[in-house]
Amino acid sequence: MTANMAKTETADSKEEEKRSLRVAVGSKNPVKVNAVKRAMLSVLEISQLDIDLEVQGFDVPSGVSDQPFGDEETQLGAKARAEAAYKKFKEKNGSYPNLAFGLEGGLEWSSTIQAANGSDTLWCMAWMAIYGKRSTFL
Repeated sequence: MTANMAKTETADSKEEEKRSLRVAVGSKNPVKVNAVKRAMLSVLEISQLDIDLEVQGFDVPSGVSDQPFGDEETQLGAKARAEAAYKKFKEKNGSYPNLAFGLEGGLEWSSTIQAANGSDTLWCMAWMAIYGKRSTFL
């Protein structure tokens, strides 16, 4: 075996060992999918891990109203989306993702900052839930 062949085999072996982080998102909204993708790419870059990132969005129900109101309802929507995306990923790909994200936006009246007339103001907020099984992936 020549030195070039050994390097090639070593390089090939390294490619075969490269891991893939499979991520499901509980929405097909490109803003939400890209937000999750960018966040995960940042984490991988900071941790200096050489891992392929695979992110897939799924059209799943939130189980809450079209416009959630209050933290509780918005949190429930995020959790439901994350869990449903986890299951949809397996249906489509034959295996579960490493992580599944649910992002849900909602509204809430707040007295933290009051309007000029002294009334509460309407706040827009969002919750994110991450669902997955414990593993030694990273």
